[in-house]
Amino acid sequence: MTQKRGTGVFLTGTDTGVGKTTVTAALSIALQQRGLNVGAMKPIETGLRAMPADGSDNERLHRTASPTSSSDTMKLYEFDPPIAPLAAARLGKTIIDCSRIMAAYEITRQQHDLTLVEGIGGVLTPLTQQQDIRDLILALHLPCLVVGRPTIGGINHARLTIEALHAHDIQISAIVFNQSLPNHHSSLEDLQKRSTIDLMKELTDIPVFGPLSFNQHLPLNWMEGIRMIVSEPGIQKLAHLIMSKIA
Repeated sequence: MTQKRGTGVFLTGTDTGVGKTTVTAALSIALQQRGLNVGAMKPIETGLRAMPADGSDNERLHRTASPTSSSDTMKLYEFDPPIAPLAAARLGKTIIDCSRIMAAYEITRQQHDLTLVEGIGGVLTPLTQQQDIRDLILALHLPCLVVGRPTIGGINHARLTIEALHAHDIQISAIVFNQSLPNHHSSLEDLQKRSTIDLMKELTDIPVFGPLSFNQHLPLNWMEGIRMIVSEPGIQKLAHLIMSKIA
C-alpha cells in the first residue's frame, strides 16, 4: 500500500499527566501494524530529573516508532526541572526556537508515512514570551488529537481545549480519553467515566474514543503495558480513523 509522505498529527493534552506519551506510543505501534512507516517526536520535554529508569518520554517514543526514526530530531529541548517549558528554558538560559522544531519535523516527515508530534502540557502552555503550544501547532500546520482525562472535570478541560483550538481554526481529528491513574473500580468512578464519554459525544461532533484503561504493567514494564494498550478498541478505532484520513 502506497501512502502519502509528509502527513502528520499533533497530540496535545487537556493538561499535563493525561497520558499523551502512552497514547502516542500505542497509536504509533497500531499504525505500524497497518503497514505505515511511523515517526514520532516530542520536541520539548521537562522534568527529566524525575524520569523513570526506563527512559524519558522521548526515549520511549523512539523505541515504539519505526526503526527509521532518528533520535537526533526528537531530542530538541530537554530540561531537568518539572516546570513549564518557558520557566525551564529561562532557568537553563536558553530560548525555545519554534523554527528549529519546524525544521526537525520537516526532516522526520520526509522520512515517514506519518509523523506523530507530541506536545507538552496543554495548548496554552507557554514556550516563549510570545508563543505557546497552540502557536507551534499553527506553525506546523497539523491537525490535532486531544488527549484528556475521563474523570470528574474532564468535560470542562476538554471543552476548553476544543474552544482554544477552534478559535484559531485548528482541525481536531479526535478526542481520546485516557485513564492515566489506577482504577479503583468504584461505582462512582465508573459513573464519572461513562458520563464523561457520553456527554462529550453528545456535545461535540468530533469523534470521541475511550476511555483507555489504566494498565497495571505500565509502571513496572512500560513496553509490555503499551503493547497491551495497543489492542484496546479505542486505539484500534483511532488508528482506523487516521488511516482513513490519509489513504
